[in-house]
Amino acid sequence: MGNWPFEDPPNMAVLTTKAVLDGGWISQVSRDDDDGMWQFHTSDGNDELHEEDGRIVSLEFMWRADPSVAEVADLAPGWVAWREAVGRPWRRTVRDPE
Repeated sequence: MGNWPFEDPPNMAVLTTKAVLDGGWISQVSRDDDDGMWQFHTSDGNDELHEEDGRIVSLEFMWRADPSVAEVADLAPGWVAWREAVGRPWRRTVRDPE
């Protein structure tokens, strides 16, 4: 894949939600500090995430679903990026410890 923007392989498992897979736009991308796992979430008006809504897909699947996530392909573990709407710039910060 000549234009693959991520250092991680395309088949890397990532976490997302049913809302994203059902067509919600990705408003937040984060990487876990401990293992670097990617997470892709939407702002669907429901701030509460439930375990049963979680889905595992490949990083390539997320990139193909929304190529704009390539803009945060260099996001470091322990960081989060968010945007206010599709087409708006991504902002970044260190993730708050939980």
